[in-house]
Amino acid sequence: MHKPDNPPSDASPAAEKRPPTLMRHYVRYLNANILTIVAGFISYPVMVRLLPTEEYGLFGYFQGFILVWIAVLKLGMQHSIRRLYPSHCLGRSIAEQKTFYTTLVLAPAALSLVLFALTLAALHAVSLFRPIADLRYLEIILVISQIGVIQSLIDNVIRAREESRLAAWLIIVGRYLELVFVVLVIVFLLRSAMGVYWARLAAVGLIFFYVVGWARRNCHFDPRSFSGDLFRQSLRFGLPLVASEISFILLAFADHVMLRYYHGNTAVGVYSIGYGLAITVGVVLRFPLEPAFQPVANRLYETKGIQPVLGLQRRVLHLLLYAVCAITAGLLAVGRDFFLLISGAEKASSAPIFVWIAVNYTLFTVLIVWTHGLTLLKRTNRILLTVGGAALLNVALNIWLIPRYVEMGAVYSTLIAYGVMGLAQVALCPRDYLPRLLIGDWLRPLALAGLMLAVAWGTDLFGLTASIPRLAAMAGVFVIVFVIPAWFIDREMREYLREKLGI
Repeated sequence: MHKPDNPPSDASPAAEKRPPTLMRHYVRYLNANILTIVAGFISYPVMVRLLPTEEYGLFGYFQGFILVWIAVLKLGMQHSIRRLYPSHCLGRSIAEQKTFYTTLVLAPAALSLVLFALTLAALHAVSLFRPIADLRYLEIILVISQIGVIQSLIDNVIRAREESRLAAWLIIVGRYLELVFVVLVIVFLLRSAMGVYWARLAAVGLIFFYVVGWARRNCHFDPRSFSGDLFRQSLRFGLPLVASEISFILLAFADHVMLRYYHGNTAVGVYSIGYGLAITVGVVLRFPLEPAFQPVANRLYETKGIQPVLGLQRRVLHLLLYAVCAITAGLLAVGRDFFLLISGAEKASSAPIFVWIAVNYTLFTVLIVWTHGLTLLKRTNRILLTVGGAALLNVALNIWLIPRYVEMGAVYSTLIAYGVMGLAQVALCPRDYLPRLLIGDWLRPLALAGLMLAVAWGTDLFGLTASIPRLAAMAGVFVIVFVIPAWFIDREMREYLREKLGI
């Protein structure tokens, strides 16, 4: 019997009567994040200790190129997939789903392949007349980037469908494949940045074949279903976010380029060592929160309006501020000890970079939840304005500060630029789309974090000098001075956690 082409259908969890809760999504992504961090704490010391500082700097330098090229080739469709999925797929017919998947996944993937081939051909054509010194790096970067583009499109479909279990497993498996390949290559084959890239290519290639197979089984593709109107709508929403993403990358990596220009590969290496670990620690909160929060918030907005979203934002921020303040205080008190334990005493010059960049990324997590109204309203031009302005400010500050303060000049520039960007996004978000936080929501976590720092600094952690005892002492201070008082003085948080944890 011929199966009708237009029954309402969507096999994703989001289409169920009781979709997964934000807490369930968060726990899954949190578990993936913890295991990813563990993998990072294994691979990072291996890379830092076995790669020369210049080679590590080269690796950090080219990371920015990979991220920029992936951002360009995706055309912002990953953002459009997440934002438009609830209105174009939930409860929609197979024909409508074909239009969505073909227009926002298949077409951008095909277009990125064309751009990839043209770019590769252009590089080789130029090299015939004028040798390109870093051609071998650019070639492997292009291949890794192209795989990353297609994988990202499919990953965002999985996340938009709220299939967080699969998304989390893909994160874990991909990270540990990379860990195994990187360690094997660096230890036994090639101790260079190129060796790391070959290892990464092997890891992403294996995951790529799996996600493409998943997409063929679970998504509906038909080139005849391509919609020019939907594609243009997606571009209007996504292209400003492409520019924003590139601006974010420049905000993060322009300092690497300028350090190399002013002070050479060694300075880039010192900065990259601290920066690399800071990213790992700084996204502890953001990595599980963002993919858990955004699909739920988008679904609530499309089905119930802004008020449930504002309530969700306030509940998330209420808990998030405790976490942000605690992690920031911990980094300021024992961040250097943690860095030396992971990286070794010979890398001590990178410790201040690690501490302040990690603090920066930790604080930035609050902005993701607080100003999500800009995304709900599709005000992507405003996001571009703030991020692009911050990137330009960062470059201008780097020109002034890097020649004077070397690596720390780049740190100061980053902190100022991110601070200005955060204030600007809050100012540009309509008031009706900003969650209302009470003074106690801010005051309680800030006061407890200040008390924790006062105890740590005032006692110098009881005179301990070795890194492990100091970290253990700080953990005790955290429990006694921060966790226990927070539990007793914040009834709203206590009741919420009891409900969610079943205690």
